[in-house]
Amino acid sequence: MVLLICFTAALVLTAPPPKPGASTGRISIWIDDKFEHFKPDGGDVTPISLPKEFVLLQEGFTIAPDRKNAIQLERSGSNRAAGITKSRLVVTPLTGDRKPFALEGYVVIGRIFSADGSKLYIIGGKGDQLDVEKVKTPDVYVLDLSSKKVKPILLPKKHRIEAASPDGKTFVLVYRPSTCAIRSEWL
Repeated sequence: MVLLICFTAALVLTAPPPKPGASTGRISIWIDDKFEHFKPDGGDVTPISLPKEFVLLQEGFTIAPDRKNAIQLERSGSNRAAGITKSRLVVTPLTGDRKPFALEGYVVIGRIFSADGSKLYIIGGKGDQLDVEKVKTPDVYVLDLSSKKVKPILLPKKHRIEAASPDGKTFVLVYRPSTCAIRSEWL
């Protein structure tokens, strides 16, 4: 007796995925007393006007990907030698009323924009200051820049947030098992 077994397989051929194009990213820099935004090839130079109320703080600033807000950390009152961190977030809208606001009730030691610029992931804690232990194990919050509402994000202990997916549901984290879950420049 001979037993024949036949297998049928379908082979589907598809076109290879398209190759990625050139980066659509942009570069923003200060030139004298102006702030300019341009493509990596140096073309399409666009000046960004800052409101007259804008004051450049000692930490510099970051422009949101959508170019609607500039953010800075204001660190007056912080004292590394004494282990006191009092940095607060200052947001300057670059469109609309353009009146800067400080995020009260939170000490911010790090920040990461969402891909679309509508949200800001802030690393720090509630209160007016953080001691060394809290700086080593900061909390993470998300600030909706249009409503100015803050919500906590629960992450595993000793993990540091590096990036967030465009939908804000997935995060890139770094595990820091030894001394702290933060970048050394935040200490």
